[in-house]
Amino acid sequence: VLNTVHFTRVAGVLPVHLFLEKIGAPTERIAEQVGLSTAAYDRLDAFVPFLPASRFYGAAARAEGIENLGALVGLSHPLWDNGAYGTALWRSATLYDLARSAVSLGPMLCSAIECWIQESGPTIWFCQRFLGGADYAGCDQVEAYGLTRMIQGVRDVVDPDWCPDHIRIPAHAGAAIRHVDALSETRIDYTDDFSAMAIPRNLLPKELPGARSRGSGIAKTVPSMENPPSSFIDSISLLI
Repeated sequence: VLNTVHFTRVAGVLPVHLFLEKIGAPTERIAEQVGLSTAAYDRLDAFVPFLPASRFYGAAARAEGIENLGALVGLSHPLWDNGAYGTALWRSATLYDLARSAVSLGPMLCSAIECWIQESGPTIWFCQRFLGGADYAGCDQVEAYGLTRMIQGVRDVVDPDWCPDHIRIPAHAGAAIRHVDALSETRIDYTDDFSAMAIPRNLLPKELPGARSRGSGIAKTVPSMENPPSSFIDSISLLI
């Protein structure tokens, strides 16, 4: 159970709002029903409470009958277009740098998320856990969005049609990741409380678009994973 008040950036919830607007969904009414204020939607880096944002994902999926809404949104929105968080990630020189930065800066986007990298032979696993597990409304859609957002980040670097060979997702979010065309050939395993995607090591040296023109100094601005931030506030300080 979430006993702490957590926050997320507008950048973490606006993509679903824009996706729903495109299909004519009553986004303002749904937001009002779950207690999510849209007053700060013009500022990607503004804070909104995490629980109403999560409920918005869940309520919108139910209202529109889109079981895999979070996954569809995650795979339709470029990772770099996430305010200061996306900008910081896109300073990375390589895909590996981007993954390490996502670990360090995950709490900057949402204080209810933990990220880490697990080494496994020819593969690395990018892993993330949302605090609270299955104990809050909309958690299945949030899990699916969080995982597919990072898959889209790899696609932005490697290939628009890339998809992981293997992913893991909490069992309570299994339905939210099914019937996604981009993952039709991906092996899906279920976990208790975390999501993960496998990234082949041979992709890790892949340079981000524009990395070479930015020069080698850019890589030095990427926060190191050796001393990851322990809090939402600490993660923000990495950008200052």
